[in-house]
Amino acid sequence: MKSFIPATALLLERTTTSVWKKGEKYEKEKKVKILEYDEKHVLAEAQGTSVYEVELQFRGGGISKKCNCFYSKDKPARHPPCKHIIATAILWDEAHGIKRPGAEDVKDYTIPPPLITRNQLMKAYDNPLNADLNVLRLASDEFALSPRVHAKLPDAPKFSNDSKKPIEDNEISSAFGEIHSWMNRRDYDMYFCAGEMAAAFCEVMRRIIKRASVTPAIVLAEILLDCMQFHEDMILNMIDDSEGEYVFGNAHLDDLFQHLQQRKDISPDVREQYMAMLVEYEERFEEE
Repeated sequence: MKSFIPATALLLERTTTSVWKKGEKYEKEKKVKILEYDEKHVLAEAQGTSVYEVELQFRGGGISKKCNCFYSKDKPARHPPCKHIIATAILWDEAHGIKRPGAEDVKDYTIPPPLITRNQLMKAYDNPLNADLNVLRLASDEFALSPRVHAKLPDAPKFSNDSKKPIEDNEISSAFGEIHSWMNRRDYDMYFCAGEMAAAFCEVMRRIIKRASVTPAIVLAEILLDCMQFHEDMILNMIDDSEGEYVFGNAHLDDLFQHLQQRKDISPDVREQYMAMLVEYEERFEEE
């Protein structure tokens, strides 16, 4: 029997797991029909929302692929193959007695689905105060050209989330001390751990806001300045802020500042001190 190049083997590592499975489903439902083929060429027709034309050509141990569906049309040659192309490759192989890749091969060799998308990341940066912090934690790993092995950090330090419990000064220093200690972990990386560090800071800020209404305003004002100082230290000395993670911390600091501006329960004996701390925050924030 004449030897043929397995089209599925040439395409397996070029497509995502989900698209591959859609291609298998297309073939199983007989939505693709081969019109003509030989050892170097196959032309097929795929039934979808429209009728699509699929063409595969084999050259020099490689494969070129075309489909006029929306997913593939006018895309560069390196663009991942669509489900119609995958279904056609499966049919071409099996017509020549070549078995398709098994479930384990599909799992091991296809491109896994992204942990996050660029759209999710853009959405997070557009609204950092309400961002899903997991997007921030995963961004460096997902979009870096050359990911490195690095430490996996906790989502947050030990800091109570109890909205009925007033915040004590030592809680803040303890929480930030814990975050700072993460730098000593094996494989800590200033760039690849930056999102996790920034997310942990934001987690603390969100818990502060949750407990703000039961915490004396003057204590919160002192906490605001402590948080600002830690954030400055983190951005300057603890992480590589190449991706602008500072915007998330700044948004949460400003959220606490807005809360303090609206507080009405300021006793006369600390009002001057309280207002001075808010002015200090504004001046330092503007300098950044």
